[in-house]
Amino acid sequence: MKFRVFFALICGLSLFGCASSRKKSVDDLSARERSSLYLNIANGSLVEQDPTGALMHLQKAEKEDPTFAQVHHVKALAYYAKHDLGAAIESARKALSIEPKFSAARTTLAKLLLDQKKYDEAIEVVLPASKDLLYRNSYKAKTILGMAYYHKKIYKDSLTAFNAAILEKPEHACVAHFFRGTIRFRLKKYLLAEKDFKKSIQNNCSSFAKAHFALGMTLKKTNKTKEAKLKFIEIQQLFPDSQFAKKAMKEVSLLP
Repeated sequence: MKFRVFFALICGLSLFGCASSRKKSVDDLSARERSSLYLNIANGSLVEQDPTGALMHLQKAEKEDPTFAQVHHVKALAYYAKHDLGAAIESARKALSIEPKFSAARTTLAKLLLDQKKYDEAIEVVLPASKDLLYRNSYKAKTILGMAYYHKKIYKDSLTAFNAAILEKPEHACVAHFFRGTIRFRLKKYLLAEKDFKKSIQNNCSSFAKAHFALGMTLKKTNKTKEAKLKFIEIQQLFPDSQFAKKAMKEVSLLP
């Protein structure tokens, strides 16, 4: 971590090359390098939740190098943040037309297709990414694959995908834990479902309201009345304006 911070300060925030002390002007940069500069700014805008600003810089990045697949992928993310699903899908497809083995773009496109309930196409798109040993976030692809199978009610294949995602990145696989818990609940494996739902609200997923409610219902199902009531009250406190707060309030009224 310290090295990355040091390297960014020395090399990443200027136009000086680390192998040379000579200042490199913008005119000396290649089209790909200039495009990368705009892309980095756009990524920063997305982190700051400014997709409009990101798109402004991405247009400049694309103008510099229209064959840069990563630019089109980030455009897909920016359009998705602006709730323009059609433009997002078009940009993700463009990224893959340039670089068919771009696993991150495959994962993004598959998620967009899931939103359109195009489950078969989502599976076809994301399957190679889920098997890509060089893709650092392949657990995301496995999770999307599992969700597609889940919506097609192919639960055996869905569980296989979720198990693989959890095995790969257990601390980040909260969505996979949630869906695996949902399947286990359907199979009346309530204790296993409870474990999954608890893990689905840990770390960065503490605001996963649906998972909190699922845990409450599982506790109720296993007659852990006191724990269930506390969970439903917690949901009302954490998510007061959500549909789950209303559902939780109703469940509290039904408990002894």
